[in-house]
Amino acid sequence: MVEIAQSLFDALQYAHGRGVVHRDVKPENVLFDDAERPLLADFGIALRRGFGPRVTAAGLAVGSTAYMAPEQGRGEEVDGRADLYSLGVLIWEMLVGTLPFQAGDALSMAVMHAQNPIPKLPPHLRHWQRFMNRALAKQPAQRFQDVAQMREAMSLVRRRRQWAWVAALRTKAGAIQGGLKPPIATMVVVLMVVVGIVYAFSGSRDRTLFRVEQPLPTVVEASADPTEAMLAPLPEAALQVALGEVRRQIAQRQLTSPDGSNAYETLMAAWHVDSTSPLVQQGVSELTNALAEELVRDLKNGKVNRARDYFQRATLLGQQTGNADSAAHRALHDKTAIALRTRIDQAARKFDRDEAQRTAALAGEFGLAPDVTAKLVAQAKAIPKVGQALPGDPGRGVLHAGAQGAFVLSRKPVSRREYAHFATTTGRPRPPTWTPRAPSTSAGSCSGGSSRRRRAGAGSPSGTSGSSTRWWASALRASSRGCSPAAS
Repeated sequence: MVEIAQSLFDALQYAHGRGVVHRDVKPENVLFDDAERPLLADFGIALRRGFGPRVTAAGLAVGSTAYMAPEQGRGEEVDGRADLYSLGVLIWEMLVGTLPFQAGDALSMAVMHAQNPIPKLPPHLRHWQRFMNRALAKQPAQRFQDVAQMREAMSLVRRRRQWAWVAALRTKAGAIQGGLKPPIATMVVVLMVVVGIVYAFSGSRDRTLFRVEQPLPTVVEASADPTEAMLAPLPEAALQVALGEVRRQIAQRQLTSPDGSNAYETLMAAWHVDSTSPLVQQGVSELTNALAEELVRDLKNGKVNRARDYFQRATLLGQQTGNADSAAHRALHDKTAIALRTRIDQAARKFDRDEAQRTAALAGEFGLAPDVTAKLVAQAKAIPKVGQALPGDPGRGVLHAGAQGAFVLSRKPVSRREYAHFATTTGRPRPPTWTPRAPSTSAGSCSGGSSRRRRAGAGSPSGTSGSSTRWWASALRASSRGCSPAAS
């Protein structure tokens, strides 16, 4: 492990000395030549100081999140210390055999690198803990500042471990010396010290002191075709991956469900990685707009509880991300007001005053402005109750409740032209031509006895949505004394 790390130190020191940051140090990019010397490869996403934001294609920070420094995962500007962080992860993996953080997806991995504490090494590797704590520090200023510092720290770890072996051997030798004669004890002590020194400077506890190496047969394994890997797209930043997932979930209308796989939870996880990222702010606006569309759709379909849930989620999203007064949230309130106004209009056409008032009461729950709420309440109150006269109706029509809904009964005589227009509009048969007859002596009572009915719902009542179009709902009833409707 140490030999590999020393070779990678050399490669990074050379690159950093020329202003190049690798940005994707990981096992897949460490190759070995015929002499088994490790080589750092794939500078395809490297960044070079003084040559623009990046050498490769345009975009935010890229790299493999399993080895990515926290600032690189947030898409911030990086320097050589990000490479040293990645190398620290690689050294951890060579020591332990596993990564320091385990996650099921790229975004969760980036969050763990940014927030989770550095894990503890196994007991037999505890002498590396101080080195790893600095190598994997969350803030670049707390890490090794250059390759030279990291190389020197690794040398100190090795020296401390070597002298620990020598001290242990001396302790054992002292115990043995007490039970042997002086000449023999001296020889044993000298022999054990020599063995300890050889072990210490061999760099491995697993090597034997005397061995005869036999040349191993050369085995050439067929390697996979690297063309596919070379043509694969560059790794994306964690935030880019997260925002792509948010858009996919919005398109599938997975806004707040199912649990663990919805746009709201995915976006909030990205916000915790970097709350100031323009990508995250754009995602907040897109999700708010999507929640507003679902809210309006549910209000139109009478699904008030679902609409209320979407509004609460949108409000919580704005509060958690500091966007409660954003343009997207103002648009949400405007769309909500329009949807409520439309529901009240529909109730007014049916003379359903109770439904209109229930709808107006929702204005407060959906956080609409007081002036908007007052207008909606006034619109609902303008709808007459059963038994009340229609405001502004010249026919003095009174609202009545019937088996098929509300209707208006008016005592004003109806002309033949009015009834003919009513029959044509409603598809009813036109009445036969009437011959005017001389008015009887009781014309006044005849006029008073004539009546007409207008079905509620054929037009908006006066005073609620402007002038109302009146459709007559029944044929004229001639008086028993032979009265005829007035000629038009």
